[in-house]
Amino acid sequence: FLDVIVRDIVLVGNKIGGGPGVCTAGGIAAGLIGALTGFTQPVITAVITGPAAVRLGVDPNKVAGIQAHAGHIGNLAGFTHPTQVAILATAGIGYGLFNVLGLIAALSIFAMSYFRVVADMRRRGVNISAEDREKVIEQIKAKKYATTSLRAFTPFLILFIGFVIGLPIFLVGVAAAIVTALLASKNFKEAEKD
Repeated sequence: FLDVIVRDIVLVGNKIGGGPGVCTAGGIAAGLIGALTGFTQPVITAVITGPAAVRLGVDPNKVAGIQAHAGHIGNLAGFTHPTQVAILATAGIGYGLFNVLGLIAALSIFAMSYFRVVADMRRRGVNISAEDREKVIEQIKAKKYATTSLRAFTPFLILFIGFVIGLPIFLVGVAAAIVTALLASKNFKEAEKD
């Protein structure tokens, strides 16, 4: 499922703005996954989006930096990240506006990083032709998957909707895990191992 999600992230990021769009979309997606699951690991999207962004002209160090911003979304806009839960408990406040303001702050960081990367590419004289850009995207599109984008995103939609309507985090997580196993057409023991 994750391969399909990352492929879609690359395609959307490329439409947003080539290499800078790809690495920014990868970082934002990793942050949103982290916000929903409490486990923000930029590497889950960076493995694919990073090399694609580099082939599209972005400096590798800048790609890594943008991907690392995923933790800002996970920490500030999430529902389960330990850091965010600790901040809420210490301050004696609840979810809601904190998450919205955290998401705005994190997305602002991504926006500024995107524009800095675009400026850096101009400064370095990097110009990726439409043909070169299309070659990179075609390589990513060429891989065939056994599932659809809707099936891949369904567990995350369940997590998001469950959190928004206020269901207990544990129950939402268990429901999403069961749906994931069912969508993958695996028995529960196999799904847990994978």
